[in-house]
Amino acid sequence: ILVSTSNRAPDKLYEGGLQRDLFLPFIDTLKERCIAHPIGSAVDYRQLGSAEQGFYFVGKHYSTLLKQKLQSLIGDEEPSPQTVEIIMGRKLQVPLGANGCAYFPFEDLCDRPLGAADYFGLFKKFHTLALDGVPKFGSSNRTTAYRLCMRTKQGCCVQQRLGQ
Repeated sequence: ILVSTSNRAPDKLYEGGLQRDLFLPFIDTLKERCIAHPIGSAVDYRQLGSAEQGFYFVGKHYSTLLKQKLQSLIGDEEPSPQTVEIIMGRKLQVPLGANGCAYFPFEDLCDRPLGAADYFGLFKKFHTLALDGVPKFGSSNRTTAYRLCMRTKQGCCVQQRLGQ
């Protein structure tokens, strides 16, 4: 599976580049084997310069900041453990949730054998997820990185379908 992002459509890749004609066969292969999805976001996340302005916090020392940001989204409502109904009577436990926002330690959501139905159920109830303790990814935990990528993709599909 190839997941890639770009600020240019495939036909515009390496436009004006030195010896672009050598790159064109790759573009043809890319268009033949992959599906391009225009995102169309009003936010250019590349221009968010610091963790204080952005949405991604790396490192254990950001756990408190993450919880503060989540609380600011929740407002006056008190977060509490919740249960999400999945299909066929199955349930998913949410450590903390309120006002459409949910909090999970990374391991509780991404290192468990959960499937697409679990995430669809989760995104029906919550528009925002806060994942605490997301590790740095490398060759030693590439399977976990793959699962996160696939689960994020599923969540994005649900958010787009719900118009968020």
